[in-house]
Order: sequence, then structure tokens, then C-alpha cells
Amino acid sequence: KRDLVYSLNCSYGSRKYRSLFIVDLTLKTGDLRRIQKEYTQLIKNTNFSEEELLLAKQELTKDQQLSRETIENTAFGYGYFNTIASFEYERDYLQHIQHVSLKDIQNILNKYFSEPSQFLFVGGRT
Repeated sequence: KRDLVYSLNCSYGSRKYRSLFIVDLTLKTGDLRRIQKEYTQLIKNTNFSEEELLLAKQELTKDQQLSRETIENTAFGYGYFNTIASFEYERDYLQHIQHVSLKDIQNILNKYFSEPSQFLFVGGRT
């Protein structure tokens, strides 16, 4: 809303072992620490609705189903996740997504976005 970033992406590298959860912001301009504080508070204090959660689940389901359109893609998915986690992760992904609740999301936000020392913002010019 305040036009501070070009893009925002999230990723989590490993499904088998503890790993970094990465929030990648491409900034337009401004003070990195101020933007860090604002985004941390924004993320932590966002109250998601049941409708937003349902839409997110639908998007994840659609993306997963599209990724399995061909036998090659399905085989790649099972092989990839068997390497970094287990093929069960890929097989059961949609079932697990359906069990996520708003309370689960709030618990994660409170746990991981509570202290600035738990994450790192890195800045630089491109």
C-alpha cells in the first residue's frame, strides 16, 4: 500500500531438516531497518480471515495439481521430494495443507516473528 517494495517472495528450503524460512523483499528505496520493522509488524499483526485461508489453500491445491499434469512431472516431484525429504511429503502435501488452521498460522507468526534477532535482513544495491 505504501509502495515500498517491488516484490515479496517466500521460500523454505528443506522439508526434511530444520532450515531457513526466507522472505525476499526487493526494495524500491528507503531505510532498510525501518522497512524491516514495518514488514515484521505487518506480517505479525495481520489477521487473516477464513476466506483468505481458503483462497490460499485453493491456490496451493491448483498449483500442486498443475504440477502433476504429466507422468514426467509427477515422477520428478516424487524423486525430488524423496531426495530432500520423503516421497510421502509430496504424496500427502494436499492433505496436510487442508489441515492448516488460522490458529496454526497465528502460532507460527507469534513464534518466528517475535524477536528481530530470529531473522536477518540483508541489503545492498543492485
